[in-house]
Amino acid sequence: CPQGVPINDILRHRMYFEDYGAQRKGMELYARLERNASLCTGCPAPCESSCPVGISIKSRLEEAHAMLTLV
Repeated sequence: CPQGVPINDILRHRMYFEDYGAQRKGMELYARLERNASLCTGCPAPCESSCPVGISIKSRLEEAHAMLTLV
């Protein structure tokens, strides 16, 4: 990621929230990140072409940001 977004960490925090029912843990861990998926907005998403199974990484990260952000 040219923005330094920790993709693996964010997707893991999303997994805690969405798959394991540990919403609070996922949100707390996400809040501790120095860089989060808000940096994906406006990015040309070079990560998209690097996924060998065709996962839309940018949209997954943007969804994770909406899901995990404490507002």
